[in-house]
Amino acid sequence: MTNLCFICDKELSVESECVSVKAKGIGNLINSSKARFDNKWKSLVNLENVLVHKDCRKSYTRPDTIRKCVNEKEGTSNISPVKGKLRSNYIFKFKENCLFCDNECSKELEKKLCKERRDTIIQISTLYFKQSIIDVANKRNDEWGKEVLKRLNSVICLVSEESKYHKSCERKFCSTNPVDENKKRGRPQDEDLANAFSNLCDILESENECQFGLNFLHEKMEGTCDEKTLKNKLINKYGDDIIITTSRGRKSVVSFKNTGFKVLTNAWYDSKKENEEE
Repeated sequence: MTNLCFICDKELSVESECVSVKAKGIGNLINSSKARFDNKWKSLVNLENVLVHKDCRKSYTRPDTIRKCVNEKEGTSNISPVKGKLRSNYIFKFKENCLFCDNECSKELEKKLCKERRDTIIQISTLYFKQSIIDVANKRNDEWGKEVLKRLNSVICLVSEESKYHKSCERKFCSTNPVDENKKRGRPQDEDLANAFSNLCDILESENECQFGLNFLHEKMEGTCDEKTLKNKLINKYGDDIIITTSRGRKSVVSFKNTGFKVLTNAWYDSKKENEEE
């Protein structure tokens, strides 16, 4: 194992093409191996460091290549001919522009503004974020929603594209429902509730935990709604990616199905950062 890269089984001959992965990085490799169901992780147990090819490591821990590997084993594919064609004809600068407003999206730009006008830049780090926004866009069914859908359908994975957005844009997109001019306008949505729920989602999507007590999440809403309303909002946003379990005599528990992919996503960013430092 000392002379071969455990990922590609080829010789580690050129030192400049190799990298020594230590404990934290090995943990990422083990998680990636388990997600791929290739059993390579068994050779990494109890190791303090391991030498691999740099390119192999990047590819092996990248979420989109992991999903592609799993899909191939299952005989399925997330890449359709239509989407492939769309990707080649439609170009959106995911790394540079806000997913929602299509304007430049960078912390450097925000620093040039006065504090009152600065916005928060969010880097997308969860795989289920894309589907949740697709659901919102379909529900909106307006020009803005269609434009965002076009961007979403032009790529396979927002995480691997390093997509980002302005927090205020995401909040506006997800909380504003277009109203038909011929229909009577209802009661305006409670902005405090929308803001509190948006902040709660930021917490959920930045943690590696897969379970939360509903009462804990309700406390984060700062009295803007009751638990029933919170449950409905969570289900509407995360759909099949979330399970809320309620048992008599016990507190309700909120569980996320795709936290494993989230851990891998974070691992990919950690791996990328380590490579840049090296």
